[in-house]
Amino acid sequence: MKTQVTPNRDTPFKSLEKFFKGSPKKAVDYQYSFKFFENIVGKNIEIYMQEKPSEVQFIADMEKFANWLKVQPVTRHSKPMTGTKLTQNTIKTRLAAVRSYASENGIIMSKTDYKNLFDVNTKGKFIDDALKDKAYTLDEAREVFKRLTPTMQPLFLTLLSNGMRINEALQVKISDVNFKKNPVQIFIPAENTKTNTERTTFISTEAANLLKDQWIPGLPKYLAGKKRNDWQKTQITEGLLFPMTEANFRQALMKATGGAGLNTNGRNEYHVHSLRKSTRTLLGNERYHDLGEYLLGHKTGMDKHYVKLSVEQAAKQYKEAEKYLTIGDTLKRQIAAESVEIAELRAQLKKYIDKEKEKEDRMKEIEKLVKNMTKREIIEIPPDKNPYF
Repeated sequence: MKTQVTPNRDTPFKSLEKFFKGSPKKAVDYQYSFKFFENIVGKNIEIYMQEKPSEVQFIADMEKFANWLKVQPVTRHSKPMTGTKLTQNTIKTRLAAVRSYASENGIIMSKTDYKNLFDVNTKGKFIDDALKDKAYTLDEAREVFKRLTPTMQPLFLTLLSNGMRINEALQVKISDVNFKKNPVQIFIPAENTKTNTERTTFISTEAANLLKDQWIPGLPKYLAGKKRNDWQKTQITEGLLFPMTEANFRQALMKATGGAGLNTNGRNEYHVHSLRKSTRTLLGNERYHDLGEYLLGHKTGMDKHYVKLSVEQAAKQYKEAEKYLTIGDTLKRQIAAESVEIAELRAQLKKYIDKEKEKEDRMKEIEKLVKNMTKREIIEIPPDKNPYF
């Protein structure tokens, strides 16, 4: 049974300009959601909201929108990728954008009807692709890292080394990073966290070095070097550490993951959330469970209390466990292994060359012998002196 959506006819119309005021990033994130919804309803979304659709009409339009999203493939460079579908997270983001704008215009969709737009399991909970995400091993993370562009590598190492949510990382300012601490600390304000609780997290030495030595000094050139949208240009003065959108990073990560030979079974088992899961798994495998929960900002235990590690305690454990979140050592081992393999191949090549040279020398000796034989005078023995006649 559907709950009625009751439009508040007295709610003044809010334009997109007012809706996005003070939040240019929202305009970037929501623009495609609104564009797709307009294709479904056949009209501009502002006009649609001004008309104050009935509850039945709005629910029906949202259902059409949801059903359309569920069969859409993932696109890359505006081209659909065969055998792919949008994740539940992406679908929820698209629908939430329209629902949010409708709410600002007095069209309130109930929580029950909103949940009914999604696929649910037998327990009535959302089926979230993030629950099925695989965690990267260090070797897999290394292969993906090698295939990312230099502009995406710093964010990748940061997320791998502390398990931050992508939206948390994208709101970190350079001033939030304390490079004087060991390990390097990042402060996450309460308003930027899902739990509305501030926390201090850490990054690995390799991630810190990449940020300090290459990424941050190169940010002005990165932002000015190519054509940037208005939101990106504002980041020059606002000082964001990673002035990019989630969509930019997700697209780059999926491409690099595919290039590393992962995500090849018809569905994408590795997503942005995989980095968060990787942090927890890599630490948990080494019995640093509390540290993993601390970094992710999770509640644990039957009473759902936050992990009671102090920043100092967590920092001490992080210094011990950092090696399990570092791909550099893995890379060095791989380089060493490849060096041994190259040395073996060189030895085999030398052996082959020596054998070939030995053959060549032998052939020269034979040729010389034949040449000498042809020059030798043939002495004919008279028949009467031949003992065999």
